Parts: sequence; structure tokens; C-alpha cells
Amino acid sequence: MLITFSGSDGAGKTTQINLLIDRLRANHLRVKYFWSRAGYTPGFLAFKRVLRFCLGEKIAPPSGESARRTQMLSDPRIVYIWGTLAIIDLIIYYAIALRYYRWRYDAVVCDRFLPDTHLDFLINHPSASLTDLRIWKTLKKIAVKPDCSFLLTVPVAVSQLRSKQKGEPYPDDEQTLQIRLKNYLDSSLFPVNQYRHLNGMESPDFLSEKIKKHLNLIKPIL
Repeated sequence: MLITFSGSDGAGKTTQINLLIDRLRANHLRVKYFWSRAGYTPGFLAFKRVLRFCLGEKIAPPSGESARRTQMLSDPRIVYIWGTLAIIDLIIYYAIALRYYRWRYDAVVCDRFLPDTHLDFLINHPSASLTDLRIWKTLKKIAVKPDCSFLLTVPVAVSQLRSKQKGEPYPDDEQTLQIRLKNYLDSSLFPVNQYRHLNGMESPDFLSEKIKKHLNLIKPIL
């Protein structure tokens, strides 16, 4: 079974994922946790380290926020190359690795999925139209389809407060969080017939019970 979690920063995704994994393992199920983000997967990070080693930091700046990095990613040609490589990397993760994990394990729990990457592209590279690329459309066609998807959201002010409490190194600003929340609530990106929307303001235990009941409606595993 493939289960995905998406949603606002500070909405409680990590808490619910951990609670679910604990429950599944308590039921003697083999569980695989799976996290992904375009450009930040272990494979892509390893590729960038090799690139920096070969080209030097003057050409390939270090990871993290920096003026040089921002300047480089303002070049449409660089964004196109970066986006294409990142999507190829995600094909390996979503079309190949996930199929293997779903065969190997009783349940695979994904922290983020394709619509989250779509949203990242829209916010971080609005002029690049990465989601119009043929390779992105190919990825959407061949990626594994989730059995169940959950979407957790909280108001922007709550997201900011919780990110500060967690000590997030690079939190989104208020405007970006507003855009993210608006898109999370957009049914064209997160269809209501595919995503079970959960209110992150409710207590973790209450949300955990909701998730349990919803999963058992689809496939009794808890």
C-alpha cells in the first residue's frame, strides 16, 4: 500500500507519519518511509557534490541560501537544465524505486509527492514552466499511483509560529506561505477525490484516529 502525506509547513505531517509508521509496525507490517524533493534527493545531492568538486564553487556554488545561488537560478537556461535533471532523478524515485518498495514492503509512507514538487516549481521558478516540459508529463504518467493521500493544512500564522518553534533554518516568508496554502486548497492541484483533507489545528491523536479509520475503509491494515 502506498500512502502519501502533503501539506503546509508545521501542519503536523511528520508527527502523523511517525504515528502511522508506529501503528503499522505494531501490526507486524513491513514499512518503508520515503521522502523526496526535487533537487534534494540523496542521489541528486551526491551528483551536486561531484559537480562542485569537478567545477569548483565559483561555477557551482555551495548548497543553501546565497546571493550567488539566487543569481544563477535566475538564468532560465540554468533553471531548465536543473529542472530537467531533477525530474529525471524523480523518475528514478517515483517510477522505479517506489515500485520496488511497494513490492518489497507491506506499506510505503511518502513524505511529499508529485503535487508538492509541482507546487515547488510554480513558486520557485514561475517563469520556467517546468511542469509544461514533456519529461514532467512523462513522469506524471509513469509514476506509481498512491492508494491513499492525505493533505494537512494550517493557517499561515500558525505555520510561521510552528516553524519558528522547530528552528527551521530556511522558513518561507509570509507571502510564500500564503501562496502555498492557496495552492494546497486548489482542487486542480490537490483533487478532493484523491486527497483526504485534514485540519492540522486538530489534536495529533484525533488526526491519527481519522487517518486510521480512512485507511481501514480502503484496505483494513490497522
